[in-house]
Parts: sequence; structure tokens; C-alpha cells
Amino acid sequence: MSEHVSSTSRLVALGIISKTIGLKGACAVTPYGSTLERFSLPGELFVGGSESGCTRMVLEKVEFREKGPVCFFSGVTAVESAAKLCGLTLFIDQALLPQLEKGYCYHFDLMGLKVVTDRGRELGTVVAVHNFPTIDSVEVSPPAGEKVMIPLSEEALVNIDRRGGYLTFHHSFVEELL
Repeated sequence: MSEHVSSTSRLVALGIISKTIGLKGACAVTPYGSTLERFSLPGELFVGGSESGCTRMVLEKVEFREKGPVCFFSGVTAVESAAKLCGLTLFIDQALLPQLEKGYCYHFDLMGLKVVTDRGRELGTVVAVHNFPTIDSVEVSPPAGEKVMIPLSEEALVNIDRRGGYLTFHHSFVEELL
């Protein structure tokens, strides 16, 4: 690992390094969304426990295996050096993120959006976005009560209005969750 992150960079989490793979420094990563699939290699990213405590690294190669992505970093060539990365988060400078097709957004774009139904009922605010193997879901914190998970499926989601600050779901889909 080399130099630290600049205070002017706005970092976005790509995933977390979960374990070592093999003896040559490979790391299994639990991704947040599909950004790793669009990442240009080799590419610069940051690794650390938080946005402010990162160091710059180069991601040389990613293998997409059945159990998830396996990453190979420049300078990490042994299991001992890879083990030091376990539990750390991968970040990328937001300015370097690939442009998405119209109608798509990054997970961080959803954070803090108000969640409503198509009947106008306010459900709360998006406090987390989870990338499960079968579908992405938002974790919604209501004004009162327990948090609820809502899948980001075509059946559930009506609209994402980032400018207006709303995520709208079909009332008939979420009424069972309330």
C-alpha cells in the first residue's frame, strides 16, 4: 500500500474484502452493486477501514467466480499481505465511476431518499442499500418503528426521482411489509 487519499476526493464504497484466496495474494470481495464489473483495469482505488483512513492501491485483475469476485492487487503477492486487507473496504473516487445507462443509478444515489408509495404514503428514508445475491434491496427507516427491507424489483419499484429526492414503490407490494 502506498500514499493516502486526498482530502478533496469524494470516495464511494465498492465492496469489502472478505477473505484471502490461495497463497499468492488474491482476495475475495463482497461487492456493493455491480461497479467492479464495469471497473477499467488496471485501475486505481483506495482501501481502508473508512473513507478518511484509506491508502491508494492498484487493482490489477478481477476474476468473477461462482462465489463472487476475486481481486488481485499490485504489490500483494502473498497470503500474508492479502490477510492484512481482510475486513477493509474498497473505495473509488466518485469522479472515476463509469457513466451508467439512462434509468440506472449507483447505490449511493439512493441513500437519504424519502420512500413513498404510489398512493402518497410516506414510509421513511433509505438508510442502507444491500446487494443480495438475488436482488438489491433498500433498508428504510420509518419515522417510528422497525426498519424494513424493500426489494428493488420491477414489481415493487415505481420510480426513482433523485432530483426530487423520492423513491416510489407500489402500495400493493409494500403494504404487507408495513
